[in-house]
Amino acid sequence: MKKIRVGFGTNGDIYEDLEKCKACNFCTHFMGYGLHWCAGKCLKKNKEIEGGYTGNYRKTAMECDSFDCRPDLLVDV
Repeated sequence: MKKIRVGFGTNGDIYEDLEKCKACNFCTHFMGYGLHWCAGKCLKKNKEIEGGYTGNYRKTAMECDSFDCRPDLLVDV
């Protein structure tokens, strides 16, 4: 089963199911900018994406048919 590394905690890496935490900032087509990637652009669709803090990255990724998770974040569990 594929999981995605979403962070680092006191006990090491934190993993979650990809469908549970799918978001633009985990996609290979995303180019983030601003403080902590609070905004970004989808390079595949040439579309500006705003509001990483308000959950728009997740909503946009869930509706996207071009989501491609960054390989460095994927692990087999």
